[in-house]
Parts: sequence; structure tokens; C-alpha cells
Amino acid sequence: MHRSILELFHRKTTRSPENAEGDFANGHEIDEDDDKVADSYTNCFDDELKETSDIDFGVMRKCKGSNCGIKSWIQMDPRLFCFLYDEQQNKCYCKVCVDNSITDTEWTSGRSQPQGGWKKDYLLRHLASREHLQALSVPLNAANWEKALFTDALNNDSKEDVVHLLRNVLWLIKEQLPISKAKSLHRLIESHGVSLGRRHRSKNYSWQFVAALNEPVEAENLIALKQARVHSLVVDESSDIATEKHLMMYTKFLAKTELQVKFIKLLYLDGKADALSLYKSIKKFYVEHQICLQSLAMITTNGSVIMMGSKGGLHVKLKVDIPWLLGQHFVVHLEALAIKDSYNEITLFQEIDGCFKAIYSYISRSTVKHSGLEEVLHVLETNAIKLAKACHLKWINRGRAIQAICKSYQTLIVYFSDMSYSDHDITAESILLKLQQPRILLAIFFLRDLLHHLDNLSLFFQERFVNPVRVPERVQATINLLECKYLGNNILWESSFLLGIQLLESGALSRPPMARKPHGPILHKTTAKATDEIAGSVKTLVKNIVDSLKERFPDNAIIRAFRILDPDRIPSDPEKLAQYGNNEAAALQNHFSDLLSNDGKDLVAEWDQMKYLIASRKGESLDEVCIDLAHSDMWRKEYPNFSILSEVCVVMSASTAEPDIGFASVNLLKNKYRNRLTSDQLDQLLRLCLEKPEERQDYLDAAYAAWLQAEQWRLLLKEWRRGEESKTESDSTESDADPLSDSE
Repeated sequence: MHRSILELFHRKTTRSPENAEGDFANGHEIDEDDDKVADSYTNCFDDELKETSDIDFGVMRKCKGSNCGIKSWIQMDPRLFCFLYDEQQNKCYCKVCVDNSITDTEWTSGRSQPQGGWKKDYLLRHLASREHLQALSVPLNAANWEKALFTDALNNDSKEDVVHLLRNVLWLIKEQLPISKAKSLHRLIESHGVSLGRRHRSKNYSWQFVAALNEPVEAENLIALKQARVHSLVVDESSDIATEKHLMMYTKFLAKTELQVKFIKLLYLDGKADALSLYKSIKKFYVEHQICLQSLAMITTNGSVIMMGSKGGLHVKLKVDIPWLLGQHFVVHLEALAIKDSYNEITLFQEIDGCFKAIYSYISRSTVKHSGLEEVLHVLETNAIKLAKACHLKWINRGRAIQAICKSYQTLIVYFSDMSYSDHDITAESILLKLQQPRILLAIFFLRDLLHHLDNLSLFFQERFVNPVRVPERVQATINLLECKYLGNNILWESSFLLGIQLLESGALSRPPMARKPHGPILHKTTAKATDEIAGSVKTLVKNIVDSLKERFPDNAIIRAFRILDPDRIPSDPEKLAQYGNNEAAALQNHFSDLLSNDGKDLVAEWDQMKYLIASRKGESLDEVCIDLAHSDMWRKEYPNFSILSEVCVVMSASTAEPDIGFASVNLLKNKYRNRLTSDQLDQLLRLCLEKPEERQDYLDAAYAAWLQAEQWRLLLKEWRRGEESKTESDSTESDADPLSDSE
């Protein structure tokens, strides 16, 4: 009887995908609701049981309905053939778990009768439990012949089925959806007639697929990094929502003729995140992955004492191993700190800051007030605005906030006038009084002009491949512009400020929007007085910003020396060209002597010839020339030292764009609903989200091969553990008696 039922089971588990809804097990872990799993397992044989002639299905139904006892169920229901009931001890055993279970459970030592009495559902749930399915996956022995048919039915997924599952998991990762939704996606795809197999659908297998998909991407990035002669490291430390500290590592290197910035690792920092711990973690990573630490040319990070401290920072500790290592602070952070220090010292602009915060809080926190503002915009036939929150760290956000206020200044006057006089709102009235002051209006429009220049500088700093060699020139250009317009004898007001004057003279600050305009000469006196009133604060602010930029962007002699490779700087005069760059070449030789061949003694001689080659390539950018010098085999042989220095120049990094994108992705991946992700899982998901590998066949084949190899190792490890446990039991002097010996 058992053999016939198992044959029915084998046919049931190998049926077509259209009838695959009743498959009782999809993997080693059942992560769906227990009732649903038990029901799916219970219904597995219903259709076949009704068709068999040697089973009295009606009697079985009658027995089930009358609750005649566990012994009758085991005898009459072929689904429960693996259970054994001991009447004397009133315990029930699972023969499959007793023979093959790796861990002791209540079904191996005997399940006692529950307080509410035996229920058939308890047995059916155990058949779909994790422990029972793990017992089915243990290597076969001669005794458990029943388990063989189960294993044959579960292990027949083809490569094509597994590749479909890999595609589904990869799509979830790219869309930044939880991996726990994989089973639902598998069911949806299968409902459209795609064969996905039966075994590898659980959440545990989905995480195995994540690791398999990550392995080819990580291996490709590491291989490309090892092949590069030099590279730079971009690191930043932060904590996720679970307050776990991580160090995010990006690397910039030259792969043939293509400049690449790749995410290489999210290191978990166990314990204190001090400079010594960071140093040990980075060095351990380089050793484990066999990456040459001596190929590191620059480290770019934030300006904290832990990272860039002059006595015990990470840069100083790495420089002991790499004497020529350069250190670079994120330039966008330098600009933000420079402006913040200057901005907070002046009372007028602190007052404007408070006004911005009040406007944003008043409108953004209430849908009713926001809808009221939209009604005013509709009546005045004005385009909708999006108020932004002023942020100190990202001054682009502050520029956008000021731009939104300037575009809707008159609309805000009308809106707060209505709110203060019709609803008697004290907060609206205080905001209105601020906005109606001429000096506040002109100062806001001046800030729009000033932050426009600073925003352009910030956007330049956030370019992906911004080179530190280009940074001092751009900073100096911005400083010269500000000094020319605002620090001369007379301030050269720009377009936005002049627009503010027109708005002030038009009578837009009067409380009723359609009120009578004041007399013209009075307005001109008010405008002139307001302009003179803010002129002192404007000059003080600009002077402080210029001084702070000069202080926070000091001139680095080594980075400045790389400018000689820029074709646009080569002089046309032959006499000047003969002496051009000799001092800079000597400085580079002294600094990078340990990196260069023959201690760089031939560097100056190479420069005497190479400067004429660079002079003939005017019109090309610095990066184009350096990439050609570093990649070309001819230049490598003729100018070996400058070929390496050209590669060092092009891989130097100053941008914070990549870490910002990385940490934003971390916040999306590990949020308050998914805060139990491990560091390895987060690292794998982050790499796949950032790289977004294409679903090429060679990539999927590599991922399948990685998964198959890992699966084989998991099975071998499981067999080894079971052998060790059996050896321990045989060596023990006292062992428990086999609970099935008397019954069998």
C-alpha cells in the first residue's frame, strides 16, 4: 500500500506547471503562514486519493469527522505513513525525522498529546515543517527507502528552472523590493506558464541566489582592480538604521582606456570605529582579496579627526605603509563648511534663516494650508511651487529653497495676508511682518544671486570624475568673481537683486494685494534706504566666504605639480617651454620615488622630452592626455615613470557623489521594515543595486555555476555534520534507547 501511495506522490510532484499549485514543499524553509502551508500539503493527494481503489475514502472521512483518534488516522490516511504512534506512552514519532534528522525535535523524541487532544492538523503541519524537510534532504541510507522517492521528486529542477528563479530574484534587487517577496513573484511568473521547478522557491534559496548573483559581479570588479597599476580609495563611515557601523569603500582606477569608479565593499565595523580599527579592517580586506596595498595612490574621505587627523588619523596610519599616499578631503564638504562658518556670523541672514524655517514648517505640515496656498496660486494664475527645506550640509538645497521663495514672493504675501486677517493666525502674521520688510526682501534676492555662484561650484564638486588638480582653479575663479562684484568700491548688484527692487517699487509688499500703491518718491527712498542698510551685511558675508574658501582650500604642492600635464598650460614661447615644469617634475620625483622605477631618477630627463609631446596636443583635456600616456604601450616603454604618474593623476578623486549614492541606497535597502539584514546580505544587495548587471546569458550562467558549487558544498557540510554527530553518539558510554525499537 505504501509503495502505491508513494508512486501517486511521485506523479503528483512531477505534474505540469498548470497543476502545480498543490506542491507541498518548495525548499528547506517554509516561510509562509503555517495554515496555508498545511492546507497546501493536505490537498496534495486529494485528487489522486479519490481515484484509488484500495482506499476507503468514505470511511476515512467519517473517521476524521468523528475524531476517532490518532491511531486511526495513521492507519487510514496514506499521507501519514511516516508517523508511528506509541499507545503506552501516548506519544507520536516521525520515522523520517528519527532516521535522518540533524537536530533533536519533539517528533524525534516523541510528541506528547496536546492539552486539547490530538488533531490531524498537527501531523500535516509537521510534514510541511522545516525540520521534516531538512530530514528529507539528508544523504540516503539503505534503511529509509521511503525518503528516496521524496528526494527524487524534489531534486529534479533543471538548470533552466533555476535560471528563471535567478532572473526573478535579480529583478527584485534592481527594484529594491524585499527578498521575502520572491515566492509571490515565482507564483505570478508560473501562473503565466513559465516552468520554475518545485524545490528552490523558498526565502532561504532566494538568499542563496542573491549570493550567487553577487559573486560574478564582485569577482569582475576585484579582477579589474588587481590589473590596475595604481588606484585611489574613497571611504566614508556611517551607521544604518540598526545603529551598525559600516565603512563604505569605493575605488577609482583605469581599466584599459576607461576610467571607472566601483563599489568594492561595505565593511562591518565591530566595536569602536576609531582610526586603528579602520586601518586594520582596510588592510585585512586587501590581504584577503590579494590586492596590492602599494598600488594605492590617494585616499579620499571626510575631514574628521579619525580619517584625516594629522597625528593619528587613518591617512597617517596608511602612509606608514605607503609613503607616497596622498590624502584628500571631500571638496563639497569643504565648501559647505566654509559657507556655514560665514553664514552663521551675521544677524541679518540668521533672521532670514528663521523665516525660511517658519514658512516651510507652516505649509508643509498641514495639507489644509498647503491646499490653501494652491488655491491662491490658481487664482493668481501662477505656476505651482515646491517649497524646499534649507539644509546646511547641501547648499544646493538652500539655493533651491531661496529660489522657490523668490519666484512666489508676491503670492506668499497674499496668502499670509489672508491667513492672518481672516483666520487671525498669529504665526502667519509674524511671517507676513518679516516678508514685508524691505531689507528682508532685498537680502533674500541677493542670496539668490550669491548662492547661484556657490551652487555652480558645488555641482562641479559633485561630478563623478572630478579631479583634485582642477579644484583649485575652479575655487579661485569663484573667489575672483565674488571679489569683483561685491568687494569693490561699489557693489555690482546682479539680476535677481534688481528684480527684488522692481518688486519693492511696485508696491507688492502692501498687505492687501490690490491696495493703493504708495507714492513713487517714498518708494525710492525706501528702496535706497534698504539697499544701504543691507550693503554692510552683504560685504561682510562675501568677505567671510572668500576668506573661508581660501583657508579651507589650501594649495597642495604635489597636486599642483600635476598641472604640468595639462596641454592648455604649455607655453607657446620656446624659451619659456624649455624651462617649463622642471621644478614640478623634481617635486614629483621626490614624492613618488618609491613608486617609480629606478627611484625616479630618469623622471626629469623624461620630462625634457615629453613636454614637447604634450605641447603638440593642445585642445585636449588633462584626463584625455593622461589616459593616453598611461595606456599606450609606446609611451609606457618610452616614458615609464611619467606613464605611471599620468595614471596616478587620472585616478585621483575628490568627489563625494559615489558614497552619497551608496548610503542613500543603504537607507532604502535597510529600513525600519527590513532592519534585520546582516552585513553580508546588505553588502551583496548594495553591490547588485549599484552595478545593476544586465541579464546576459553568460552572467546568468556564471551565477548558476556559483550557486551550484555552493549548494554542493552545503550538502557536503551537512553530511559531515551528521557524521560527526553519529560518531559522538557511538563514542558515548551511555546512550538513550531507540524510541522505535519496541514498536518496530
